[in-house]
Amino acid sequence: MPEERPNSKFSAQTQARLRKMERTFKKGEKLFIEGDEAGDMYILLSGSLKIMNRGVQVATVNTPGSYVGEMSVLLDEPRTATVVAMEDCKVLAVPKNDILEFLTHAPELAFKLARILATRLKQTNTGFATYRREMSERFKNLSARAYKVFLLSKSPSRTAHQDMNWEIRDAVAYLASLKPLDEDKREDKII
Repeated sequence: MPEERPNSKFSAQTQARLRKMERTFKKGEKLFIEGDEAGDMYILLSGSLKIMNRGVQVATVNTPGSYVGEMSVLLDEPRTATVVAMEDCKVLAVPKNDILEFLTHAPELAFKLARILATRLKQTNTGFATYRREMSERFKNLSARAYKVFLLSKSPSRTAHQDMNWEIRDAVAYLASLKPLDEDKREDKII
């Protein structure tokens, strides 16, 4: 059975143009490197890619039709991640200067890109709201402890000062016990 391509619904002329955009990357080959100037936007046809940010893998892309590199191309900013082929891959490499024409001739791909960007924005908003809730709870806990220490510090009693020292130790222990926000639960990862 022939490999299904996202371009199977296009005119013969458009399909010919899309075939010229096809690129193959061998396992371990980098499509682009974090910090590079924006170049092509890629649409995965087959294989799988890993997305690295500051040397740490943050996502795997293995669904045909997935986009990578679109953010820097659309914003005309340097790449925010490195993308590496995890196996031999085939992609459509859409040059930065041809994006508008490409999406005009392929409105279904433009709509898919808009949905992907909207989904990522939603995930970022959800992740930010979760972060704010967690930070608010942490702040409330520390504020209550700080206020108690303040009140104890105003007391002339030796017992109050001992209690204050214990409260400070408890607050420091609380701070030490806090884990960084769980990266696995964050929903604002690069996809």
